[in-house]
Amino acid sequence: ESASANIGPKEHIAVVGNFGGGATSFLEVLAGMLPGSSGKTVLDGVPIDEQPEYFKGRRIAYVDGTTFFPQNSIMDTLLYVLKSRPINPKERNAEEEREYATFLAETQRASNSELDYDADWLDVERAGVANEAELLERIWKILTDVGLEEDIRNFGLRGILDTEKFPELSDKIVEARGKFRARLEELGFTEFVEPFDPKTYNSQASIGENLLFGTADDPQFESDKLPQNQMFRKVLQAEGLEDELFNMGREITETTLELFGDLDPDNPFFDQLTYMDADELPEYRAVLTRIADLPSSDIKEADRVMIMRLPFSYIEEKNRLGLLSDDLKERVLKARKAIRSELDTWENNPVAFYEPGKYNFNSSIQDNVLLGRVSASVAEGYERVSAAINNLLQEMDLIDDIFRIGLEFNIGSGGKRLSETQRQKLHLARALLKRPDILIANQALNALSGNNQKELIELVLEYSRAEEDATFGVIWSPMNANHAEMFDRVLIFKDGTLVTDDTYDAVATNNQHYAELIS
Repeated sequence: ESASANIGPKEHIAVVGNFGGGATSFLEVLAGMLPGSSGKTVLDGVPIDEQPEYFKGRRIAYVDGTTFFPQNSIMDTLLYVLKSRPINPKERNAEEEREYATFLAETQRASNSELDYDADWLDVERAGVANEAELLERIWKILTDVGLEEDIRNFGLRGILDTEKFPELSDKIVEARGKFRARLEELGFTEFVEPFDPKTYNSQASIGENLLFGTADDPQFESDKLPQNQMFRKVLQAEGLEDELFNMGREITETTLELFGDLDPDNPFFDQLTYMDADELPEYRAVLTRIADLPSSDIKEADRVMIMRLPFSYIEEKNRLGLLSDDLKERVLKARKAIRSELDTWENNPVAFYEPGKYNFNSSIQDNVLLGRVSASVAEGYERVSAAINNLLQEMDLIDDIFRIGLEFNIGSGGKRLSETQRQKLHLARALLKRPDILIANQALNALSGNNQKELIELVLEYSRAEEDATFGVIWSPMNANHAEMFDRVLIFKDGTLVTDDTYDAVATNNQHYAELIS
């Protein structure tokens, strides 16, 4: 109540107050997110609740601590705010025009929107650029400024290459692989990075990975499904490995129960187990009891599969139970050749094999440069390798492509594949891309540290003054009342009432309400 204020189009205003004092509700009313219980909010001479949604959407950017995004890529999430109306109609041939005319007639009869959703809706001019190439540059700048560039690049490194969008990149990544391998000794990585070689057993990979020696787009060829894969089992039987791996699985079970059976499930020792979860111990104890001294032919298939899962996920260098002999490694290599020979006869081979001179289209870009495994026994080994790969790709001028691939990262339902911090930064980046007339930030960035919040507030204020044709007003309710020092004017709320509306200098000099807030 008593919350009247006149706000100019390019003012920088901090709105602060005690908890529940009304500051956040005031901003929600300003943005049209919450209807006022009395009075009215007027934008450009017209009550805001009478303005059409598209008008408010184009004029106002609203950012708060709530970050829900529809499932989409990062790029499409950003571009959504530039798609408020059709810009260029879709080009249609004569037959398509007839079909569209019929569709439009039905749309009109149903009183639905007649806007063409197949048209080009991307308004690049809204972002202050002339074409999509310049738009990409602006997006990169904004994401870098809000602190998301490294995250996007990491998403790109972990992404799967779309050969239609990046037809020549696979050859460059294979070239990078060769350069990376040539530098292993120089980088000091030879002790803990083991490249995949078709002729040798990779000691940093599991037995299942060494058998398949590739990545598959069919779930039946995932490591935990291999014991149920009939083709795999057939080859293992032919190579005399099925019974040996089953006996190895039984030995892994007995040893694990003996060493870890009495430990609490939260014990950090379980972090070393690549083949079994702590909560599976009772189930495996029951399996051992069931199979006891049964002959192989009398063991149920479900129990056999459970036991065989263990060696498929077993890594000697990490698990160190002393169960992987040199003879078994040689037999695994022989079975690897037999598995590949069988899969090569399939019309649709689901497995992309690891080959030093070929790109693996089922693996991420980073995994393609590495094409090997990093020892888990070396502290921060994977982080060191990732940094070296990143530096190499920068040296080869491939970072632009990696960044663009990262923009295709699917953020998941509600954006849940991003952290809360990443979502809040993305929310702010989208608001800046829109270049609004007014940016309203309501307790935004609350997942960030106080220093990071201050840095981003300063960034927004810089953006608001940076371009003569696109300066905008900023109305911000900061988490920390001290951040009001960055603004020209301060509105202070207390117990639902606007108690102060003055310049920051005046408020900071002699205002009891502000003194209470910052204390």
